Amino acid sequence: MYDAVIIGGGASGLAAAVKALKNGKKILVLEAEKRVGKKILLAGNGRCNLSNKHLSVDCYNTPSVAEFLKYSGEVYDFFEEIGLKTRTLDGRIYPYSESGKSVLNLLREAVGESNILTEQTVKEISVEEEGFSVNGIKTNNVILCTGSSATTGRDCADLYKKFGHTAQKPSPVLVPLTTSTEFIKGLSGIRAKVRLSVKTGEKTLFSECGEILFKDNGVSGILAMDASRFLEKDCFLQMDFLPDIAETEAARYVKRGKTEGLVQRMIVLAVEKQAAYYDLPVEKVLKKFIIKNISPCSASQAQVMRGGLRLEEFDENLQSKRKKGLYACGEVLNVDGRCGGYNLHWAFLSGIIAGKSV
Repeated sequence: MYDAVIIGGGASGLAAAVKALKNGKKILVLEAEKRVGKKILLAGNGRCNLSNKHLSVDCYNTPSVAEFLKYSGEVYDFFEEIGLKTRTLDGRIYPYSESGKSVLNLLREAVGESNILTEQTVKEISVEEEGFSVNGIKTNNVILCTGSSATTGRDCADLYKKFGHTAQKPSPVLVPLTTSTEFIKGLSGIRAKVRLSVKTGEKTLFSECGEILFKDNGVSGILAMDASRFLEKDCFLQMDFLPDIAETEAARYVKRGKTEGLVQRMIVLAVEKQAAYYDLPVEKVLKKFIIKNISPCSASQAQVMRGGLRLEEFDENLQSKRKKGLYACGEVLNVDGRCGGYNLHWAFLSGIIAGKSV
């Protein structure tokens, strides 16, 4: 009989395992893939952006996360506990090696290979006279850490629905955007530093400065991915190609025929095309370039999925309010954050909280 079976061997599952083992618990991690930690290796283009110095509830999709963020210091203690030194670059926290492989190797070492079973797809959790049965394995507690269908993952929130839990339908966020291509043809591969806004009518849903990457069918880059968290029906993108320059100053360059002194030639052509179409001055379009028909790319291109089990149905230890002995953490819960380490931070933090509690 195990004290806890942990379903999913990602960041949250491995963190939960480490904390439970430290408390002397007998645990087993079940992972559907051939190896644990696949998404840890992908995070931050392999550099594994673990967390961020600028954590706040505003960086997440639900205010309910505030109850847990107050324990964020435990994440940094956890890194020290497993022997992981970190470094901070522009507020983003990375392993000092800047390698996801280092993170995963230290986590696996802390858990121990004997406590991990791979290629274990879980289709049902059964209630026993004492505790639960997961793939025929008896346990007092279950911690669900299966993540989501983002990238190569799978949605396993249904495992808890039989116990009275509800789940928000998943949708891709932190994902490139597909858009109309009428005014961006020829821009594929071009990077530009802009102020990007997501708007619906006169209402601004998101507005930040950063770098975007034009693609054949839309826009990508960290800024576009952050913007994807704020999409609503009938919204559009507005780009200011000159966020540090006033429209009046831009007009001086345009009148002199020196628009290319402000932005790349291909962007000049795109702006001039839109200005002619809407019969607007070029300088005005440089400050308010519009792209319509916005939608997120598929889950296979998303870093995170919004949705999953409702956080409000779990207590301060992330134990189910519906069925004692069931826990959930990581992305299987309806918590998602912006780019920059916020989602991995939540994975580690929630895993630590659940692992300490079983």
